Amino acid sequence: MHPDILAGLIISFVLVCFGVGLVVFGLKIKKRPATESKFSSPTTFIAIGVLMVVVQIIELVKTYV
Repeated sequence: MHPDILAGLIISFVLVCFGVGLVVFGLKIKKRPATESKFSSPTTFIAIGVLMVVVQIIELVKTYV
């Protein structure tokens, strides 16, 4: 496998994992009461995470398929 392709796949994998982490973090703080949470909107974390994952998957499909 060419090093550039491998590097691109690794970066995409890291970004997908980061996006999933944001979604999980958003869901985790959404379960807490609002008085304990220091974040105003956990939905923002969920939305950004979903957006990152979807964009990375679309880019992977466009690049390697």
